Amino acid sequence: MIRAAVPEDGRGIAEAHVASWLTAYGGLIPDGALEALDVDARAARWEAALADGSASALVAEDGEGIYGWATVGRSRDPDAGNDVGELWGLYLHPRCWGRGLGRELHDAALDELRVRGFAMATLWVLATNERAMRFYERQGWRSDGSVRIDRVGELRTPVEEARYRLTL
Repeated sequence: MIRAAVPEDGRGIAEAHVASWLTAYGGLIPDGALEALDVDARAARWEAALADGSASALVAEDGEGIYGWATVGRSRDPDAGNDVGELWGLYLHPRCWGRGLGRELHDAALDELRVRGFAMATLWVLATNERAMRFYERQGWRSDGSVRIDRVGELRTPVEEARYRLTL
């Protein structure tokens, strides 16, 4: 089931996020950045942000709890028009990879962007994450050639990301 997140989902979101990073980003970002991931700190941030309305998310859950989440909103890119939304994040617990559940969560996130009136969407993906790039390309996303350096995780580790676009 996919639904809007509530503050009590903070721990489940954090657990899925960290598990996904540990599996997907091993060898792609420095080990120290992965070792510094803190489920408790992430859960507290999510709970607070969902409670005060500064964040919104969709969560995917089953009988074992939350297995994935996605966040969307207006594009944060300076070159984006008002009709451009962004898939800010989409993470799925590795126990659910390869079962079509990520596609369901992805599609729900795109539906949310459409409901908000966006005609185009962008996302940023770790430039070395070939698995994620293949996933997005199967969903119709295409690289637009833009790259940036972002800082991720608790250590604010610099990583290169590539931008993808999709007409909604």
